[in-house]
This record gives sequence, structure tokens and C-alpha cells, in this order.
Amino acid sequence: MSINTRLAAQVAGMLTRHGFDVTLQQGSSETGGDFDPENPTWTDLTTVKAVWDNPRNQVKGLNDGGAASMVSRRMTIAYREDLKATEEAIGLRVVVNGVPSNVLAVSEIGSKVGLRLMLDAGTEQ
Repeated sequence: MSINTRLAAQVAGMLTRHGFDVTLQQGSSETGGDFDPENPTWTDLTTVKAVWDNPRNQVKGLNDGGAASMVSRRMTIAYREDLKATEEAIGLRVVVNGVPSNVLAVSEIGSKVGLRLMLDAGTEQ
């Protein structure tokens, strides 16, 4: 049994036992137009099973001369051909229990086994 086959079984089992439903949404910039470009409308793409990979991770730094921090989280979902590269996932967000988080990056787990999503869980100033 190859490492990738064992990894695929572990990811599938983890999602089956511990997974929860999340909704992937894509933003549309057409609605905002010239008057409201910062507020796109969101369209549901699909609902998938996911698990959290880590507790919230806080990164501290400076923002406009003042202290600020960014909170990020990572989650694992099953492999999807349409999300395999970060460029394809930018502009998406994940909704968990009604709370949206922007997708910042995507990395592939194994060879077409799963995807790890890095999410922006908010900023604090």
C-alpha cells in the first residue's frame, strides 16, 4: 500500500468521523460596481465536509503605525480539482456556522488527497 493511499484513507476517515459542513462561496464584484466595490454579493458554490487543523493562530505586527494582529486558521477538506491552486481559491470564502472567513491560500495534501485552506479569521487593532 502506497503512502498516498494510506494518507487518502486517513483523510477520508477523519472527515467522516470528525467533519462538519462548511459552505464555499464565491464573491461577485458585479453588484458593487463603481458605487460599492468593497461589498460583493456571495454565491454558494458547494457544501463540503471539513475539519480544523489547528487552533487559532495570532500574528502580531503593525498597521498604520499602531499595533494590530491577524488571526488565521487552517482547515482540511477533500481534494477538489477546482480549488487545487491558490489563484483559483482567492476570492472565495468559507462559511462555518454562519461566520464567513476569506480563503488566503490553498495547499495540496498528498497527490490529490485533500486540500488545506488557510483562512483569515479576522483582525484586531
